Amino acid sequence: MTLNFETIDTPGPRRASSFPLPSSSPTTVVRSFTTPGITTDVVPAGATTATIECYGAQGGRGTTITGGTPGGDPGKGGYTKATIAVTPGETLDILVGGQGGSAGTVPSGSGGGTSTDSANGTGGSSTGSVSRGGAGGGRSEVSRAGTPLIIAGAGGGGGGGSPTHYSGQAGKGGDGGGLIGQDGGLATAGAVPSDLGGGGGTQAAGGSSHNGTPGSSLQGGDAQTLSVSGGGGGDGYFGGGGGDSDAPAYNAPGGGGGSSYATGSSITHTQGVRSGDGLVVITYNATAASDVADALFDGPATGQEWHVSRATITNTSTSDTAATLYLDTSNPSSQRGQSDFGNSDVLTFNPPLIIPANRQLLCEWTGGSPGSVGTIEIDYTVARTVPTPRRFLRSN
Repeated sequence: MTLNFETIDTPGPRRASSFPLPSSSPTTVVRSFTTPGITTDVVPAGATTATIECYGAQGGRGTTITGGTPGGDPGKGGYTKATIAVTPGETLDILVGGQGGSAGTVPSGSGGGTSTDSANGTGGSSTGSVSRGGAGGGRSEVSRAGTPLIIAGAGGGGGGGSPTHYSGQAGKGGDGGGLIGQDGGLATAGAVPSDLGGGGGTQAAGGSSHNGTPGSSLQGGDAQTLSVSGGGGGDGYFGGGGGDSDAPAYNAPGGGGGSSYATGSSITHTQGVRSGDGLVVITYNATAASDVADALFDGPATGQEWHVSRATITNTSTSDTAATLYLDTSNPSSQRGQSDFGNSDVLTFNPPLIIPANRQLLCEWTGGSPGSVGTIEIDYTVARTVPTPRRFLRSN
């Protein structure tokens, strides 16, 4: 005996009750680092990307001797932004650059600017015997296992002012940041034509220096040492060069700004935006942990089966969701249809999707904006098993 099926009912669409969809809205964790020096940060659970913003430190101001020419203004630190891939639980190394030492206003014969130390980034120093330039500022950086991911260059130090009064100012420090840092400026009065400011750092080499020390990888160059010294170079991917120095009768130029660097995507470089110490801000982007929302249909009774021709899936979500149809369980081997959509989708089955007796149809959702709900309707017919009559041959 064989079993056949006959249609016994063609009901209207069957709808599951509305039920809340799981939220997969991204969450963010923002961490800011403002204190100059080295620290670490552990990537939070669920984070897969991080948007990092680094600000390099400002350089130091050059010496202003009482009654003399004002010292040069410091260069400002640069800004770099990028998005990188991260792994939950990994450790990132963070360096916040310190502002370069300023020489200040002093009596004739004393000086000023001091280098930032290696813990705060390494800007170049300035050590004139009469008037010093400001030191270069320290870079800000985020790295992984010793490999830089993003660096913001620092500003160069301003040049030292002469004890002789001129109606101008010593040279300004070059601004840090960008793919190439800004060159240190010349004095606006009382300058020696042959004196040069430090060059800005590039992507391949440190900034040049006429008579001081050129910048190098992750290091600003020192100013030339004479009576009135130039500004130190700002730290960076490649540091700026140190400025020239000269005799007491003249004003000195500024140090060059350090360059920036970034890996990842959505990269932005801006030169000369940060005053004071550097800053690092990390925004971790994580997907909120969410369970799967289920709509479960009780299936056919013993001796029956459902022939499903269509499933209409709708939701009130403002973000994309996905729905998958299964028999009984979310085991992939029982998958019967899958959908990716915004607010509605129709799955059609030709030939019909067969739901055997005593089985269930499961609609499993992922995604959805907070507070959204979903429904599913299925169009089907109900069949039952009927025996095929046996035929017997009569023998005479």
